[in-house]
Order: sequence, then C-alpha cells, then structure tokens
Amino acid sequence: VALQAGRKIGENPPSFARVSERRWSEMREQETERLGWWREHLQTPLSPFCLPTDRIRPRRRSLRGSRRLLDVPGEIVEEIVGRGLEAGVTPHQTLLTAFSGWLSWLTGRRDIPLLMPVGNRRSDDERRVLGSLLNTLPMYIRWSDSHSLLAQSLAVREVVRGSVENQLPFERLLEELDIA
Repeated sequence: VALQAGRKIGENPPSFARVSERRWSEMREQETERLGWWREHLQTPLSPFCLPTDRIRPRRRSLRGSRRLLDVPGEIVEEIVGRGLEAGVTPHQTLLTAFSGWLSWLTGRRDIPLLMPVGNRRSDDERRVLGSLLNTLPMYIRWSDSHSLLAQSLAVREVVRGSVENQLPFERLLEELDIA
C-alpha cells in the first residue's frame, strides 16, 4: 500500500496534526515579514468603488439579472495569450490585466482594488490530508498611462506573485491592516 501511495516502506502516511502543525509553524515564522509586504502593498486607503450604471435602479430590489456574452475570435485570443506567455505572463494574469484595465476605463480610477481566490495547499500531503481550501487575496492593480499593455501585464504579474508568495489568511489581513 505504501508503494502505491508513493511512500517508502515503513514511512507513516501524513496525518492531519502533523501537516497542519508544520503549516502553522511556517506561517508564524513568516507572518511579520508578510504583514510588512501587505502594509506596503495596500498603503493606499480603500475608497468606494462606484461603477456607472446604464439605467436607474428599480425601487424594489430583484434578484433577476442578465449577462452579456462577448465572443472574441480565437485568433485574437491566441495572439494575446501567446504574447503574454512569451513575456512570462500567464493567461490568468493577462486576463486580470484586461479586466482591471476595463475597470479603470469605466471608473476613471488608476488604483483598482480586486479580490482574488487562490488555492492554499502547497504540497501533495496537504491536499491529501486537509482537502481543498481557498484563500482570498486583496490586491491593487495600479494603472499608468505611460505603460504599454505588455509593461502593465508584467506589473500585474508581479502584484499577483507578491500576493501569492506573501499570502496570509484573509481574516488575518482584515484584522491586522484594518482594511474592512
């Protein structure tokens, strides 16, 4: 059974207590440094993020919604994603750049606050023993008129990397940084 699970004979399977204690120990050691990164990254105070509406809202709230589909030709998608990959930008980061650019255009703001869900299991042992867990990461995407789209994509890549590398539980960030 051990060989089928990819372990050496005689090696105990990972336990919840061992995996979770190792994870918490690592997080406690790095927490001060990570909180410093978040303080610097989120130093701009959050302000209301108002999106324009195309019609007056009804007096009575409804849960009815609508959606609009945008069909982007495959050649365009391949070109955009391909150029991003050549520069070391993932398709997710490319789409995040486009989405934050659209929000910047809609609102006229240069600092776009976003929340991004991320998987929070770094090893196979953690995934096997603890299961799936998502953490929410706040981030500011800062737009500059002087950046090309490629330069903006590279800046978004660095924001995403920094957020993932310095992640702490979202609740901890809310408590510590008073950003609620």
